[in-house]
Amino acid sequence: MRESMDRRGFLRAALATSAGPFLFQNSSMVERDASRSAEHAGGFETVGLYASLPTDPPPTDPRVYDFFKACGYNYLEFCEAGFRSRPDLLPEYYKAMSSAITLTHDKGFRVGIVLLAGMEQWTGPDSTLGANFPGVFSPRDKTKLTERFARLRDAVSELRDADVFVFLPGDPGGDPEGNSTLEDCVSFCRRVQEIVKQQAPAATFILNLWAIAQWEGFPSPSSLRFWEQEVELSRAAVAAPGLLGPRRGVSFPLHNYYRSLALSRYSRAGLKPELYPAAWLAVFPRGRSRRRLRDAQQPRIRWAILLRDALHPCISRLRSQARPRWAGRQCDLSRGGVPQHLRVRADVSLR
Repeated sequence: MRESMDRRGFLRAALATSAGPFLFQNSSMVERDASRSAEHAGGFETVGLYASLPTDPPPTDPRVYDFFKACGYNYLEFCEAGFRSRPDLLPEYYKAMSSAITLTHDKGFRVGIVLLAGMEQWTGPDSTLGANFPGVFSPRDKTKLTERFARLRDAVSELRDADVFVFLPGDPGGDPEGNSTLEDCVSFCRRVQEIVKQQAPAATFILNLWAIAQWEGFPSPSSLRFWEQEVELSRAAVAAPGLLGPRRGVSFPLHNYYRSLALSRYSRAGLKPELYPAAWLAVFPRGRSRRRLRDAQQPRIRWAILLRDALHPCISRLRSQARPRWAGRQCDLSRGGVPQHLRVRADVSLR
């Protein structure tokens, strides 16, 4: 009872905003949600949160993880952002990241590390970039590409205690010069896969299809082309030979289901968005069935990603973070057996 009351007190303090009184109209809700396991949150085996963006290091206050646990999450993702620090300060950065992984594990979460694509390495003179972002280079630049793979190898080696490594091809990433193709993206992904296999052999690898459209022509997310191309390139990437398999899976953004920015572009063009991956079996060659996919040990073929801010127009940011079941309702694909794992992004970088 004492532990429950302490957690409840922390939540009251953490939610001391305009949304707080609304959330605590029924005070029993907190204790009920805190004791309910994530497998009851919409029937998902995993309910995750992208909790640390490139500009935001992982939380250091243990109580924050208690809050996430009370919200129903059981998996947290942190973005690897060593490219934001001067090279001579990277040992200190990775020491802090490793401590965050240990703390997250101690609190009962699984941990994923997000790896970005072609990020320029900051070299100074300041210690870090602060609130700014470095440049994104074209993957066709072989010199910078070689350096980036070396940096990623070091990062995965330092953070090898993580459970999952996630390759994010865009936002930020892609090819700002517009010269790359899907083949370049797949090649980059295979190299990152190999790095993870060598440096963190116990970890699972995930290809996150978020913003993969930026690898061909670098279209703006304000254009219809971006959202149509995301579906087109996602389908092609998933069908790439040998890219998926045991301990190598994929995340689907599901933008055409709920993302207002995407839906508004289709509406303006008088088009109906394709609900990819509703017909997800079609992207696999030779018509393999769900049973055969499960037998092939691809449990993470069914990760779904949703933006916390866009789950429902009547739900505040804070409430949608605190109640991941709302995300589950927006991602009602379970009839097709698609999503077993749900990850909620905490940012709106493509708004």
